[in-house]
Amino acid sequence: MTFCYLPITIDLCLCARDLFSNFHQGQRIPQGKYHLHNALWQLWLTVLYSQSEINSIWLSNAYFGADNGKPVYGLENAAQVRFSVPVSALNCSQTVELLAMLHAPSLYKAKPELFKQRVEKLEMRGCTDRRENQE
Repeated sequence: MTFCYLPITIDLCLCARDLFSNFHQGQRIPQGKYHLHNALWQLWLTVLYSQSEINSIWLSNAYFGADNGKPVYGLENAAQVRFSVPVSALNCSQTVELLAMLHAPSLYKAKPELFKQRVEKLEMRGCTDRRENQE
């Protein structure tokens, strides 16, 4: 299973753009410092870990909403809370539901119709990818 991963160059470009635009407008550069800080952390993480390790660490700490007022962090916990099964036992549609939840867990809890639309969109994309791979 692969997840989105942003290359370092995108963050460095954002940083340079913000620094230039703020400097050109005579403003202070707090936003540029933020992007620079994130770009340096991302560079350091890519030196220390592989892409799959970074995704694994991120998914084990990601916020998946709340259950009875208790926050749910991590893919393993989310699978247990939502479906009462370990991650290894999830089927494709359950995996898509959990990944859809990452986008905006609080919004989707308040508006289940938006959650259903997001799941359908991801399932369509996943089915399309699977058909292309089979051919």
